Amino acid sequence: MCREFEIDLLPCAHALAALRACKRPFIDFFSHYYKKSSLVEAYAGVIRPVGHMSDWEIPDEIISLVAHPPEWMSQAGRPCKVRKQSKGEFRSRKEKTCSLCKQASHN
Repeated sequence: MCREFEIDLLPCAHALAALRACKRPFIDFFSHYYKKSSLVEAYAGVIRPVGHMSDWEIPDEIISLVAHPPEWMSQAGRPCKVRKQSKGEFRSRKEKTCSLCKQASHN
């Protein structure tokens, strides 16, 4: 089962193909977050600029706090030599050829 809708709230390619076969509008099956009205509503309010960092008033107890990155530990085992591909990514494969005559018809 494709879980793309459950993660992104967008219908996957399989669902879109089924909707096309049923002649149903796609927009009815997208989350309301992806619709134009939601985007317009999200940016309807006033967005105030924060100004330059030198103009900020930061309390002393906040300035004294120091945040360090978490300690990093390498994973056990030999590191991968080839990057793992994401979903939907594919590597173009070279056609295998004969080492003697350099033709692809046999190997």
